[in-house]
Amino acid sequence: MNLKSTLLITFASIFFSSVYGQNSKNEPEIQDSIKKISFVERMTSDSSHLAQGIKLKFINDLVGANEKSFVPTLKYGIGFVLETLYQEIPKEARGHREGSSRYNFQPAAFKIGFLHTDMQITPKLGAGITYNLHANKISDVFINYDFNPLLSVKIGRFKGSGNRAANETSAYDLDLADFTYTSENQSIDQGAPDLRHYGINLSGFITKYVKYGFFWHNSDSNRDRYWSAANDGPSSGQGNHGLEFKSWDASLRIYPIKNIEFGGHIGAVNLPGMGYKQTWAYSGYAYYVNPKKFKFKFDYGTNKQVRFLNPSTGDYNLTASPGGNMDYSKYDYKTVNKLGYSFLVGVNVSPRFEPVARFEYYNQGNKEFSGFNYTDLYLYTAGVNFYVYPNSPRMAKITAFYQHRAESGGPSIANDWFGINYQIVLYNNTKGNF
Repeated sequence: MNLKSTLLITFASIFFSSVYGQNSKNEPEIQDSIKKISFVERMTSDSSHLAQGIKLKFINDLVGANEKSFVPTLKYGIGFVLETLYQEIPKEARGHREGSSRYNFQPAAFKIGFLHTDMQITPKLGAGITYNLHANKISDVFINYDFNPLLSVKIGRFKGSGNRAANETSAYDLDLADFTYTSENQSIDQGAPDLRHYGINLSGFITKYVKYGFFWHNSDSNRDRYWSAANDGPSSGQGNHGLEFKSWDASLRIYPIKNIEFGGHIGAVNLPGMGYKQTWAYSGYAYYVNPKKFKFKFDYGTNKQVRFLNPSTGDYNLTASPGGNMDYSKYDYKTVNKLGYSFLVGVNVSPRFEPVARFEYYNQGNKEFSGFNYTDLYLYTAGVNFYVYPNSPRMAKITAFYQHRAESGGPSIANDWFGINYQIVLYNNTKGNF
């Protein structure tokens, strides 16, 4: 072997050994960097499949857009809450009997569940469909267009402007097991048992400190024949006057300084059978929320519940007009004043644990017409939230709670509740209101 060959082999050996050594040295660092990426980061980061969605490039091809044009995107996901619940129920009610008491035990009830899809067609135009798993029907279907920060328009069936505690809060962002009793019942009395209406919603920021919302919507989501027939099958007694668009809600949300928010809403309610008369609903709230540290929330609401005359009994015990729901006539009715308020406090003792307590008072109104044999309801609820992934609180959460209910005039509903909720959300849309 000559000197040239020897030097060539020597330098080649040094080169390959140095490269291999460098790669070997970097390999543990690469492995360490891979290990640092957690499951939640892979699911919720901007580069995740949930965040990126499905790129619908064929739409660009159809409209002849160039490569630099915005690519329409379809995003998808799922969210659900299971519940283990034990509740005491009145002795005269049905339930499991054990000695002189009765109880209801549900080891794994399916509380809520949604399949989500939303499409961003252009930078300003979007659409969405949500399938309700616990009711086995489509609950939301809409299109929305963002003109500018001052005006965003949404048309379809969805949760629009209304009381802050239920209509403008997602079921995935609850502080305790449920929406406040006041907010949920106010929405039901406004003809939205699932908090949703057909309508058009206008919203936007007047300034960076003030956000408005106006929702013009149908009268009664219980009685819209086209929607019910599509989801539940046709019903001979189902009218179509629930699609009269004679109701509206307007809301205002104010953000004066960091972590503080307050505001309220006013709603005009016209249920089928009221002719062209209306009743009113009001709500107000004040929140202080310091993320991952402390929260305080006050909610207030009042409305008039409509009670129609039952011709067969002579009592005002119907929450829907008589007459087969087939016409727009005005029927005799009375209104019952409802009023409630609540206080909630929560403290993050650690990034994962958040003890929460809430007190709520609700006045059912005149017992002669309200359908309840009591007037005042007091709800005492305490629980703890455990966030599996503190940086993505929606993704996986466990809530254990206890609730005691006290009524004036004796118990008429379950008085003691013990429950555990298990929430899983695999959907990269933290702004969604479901």
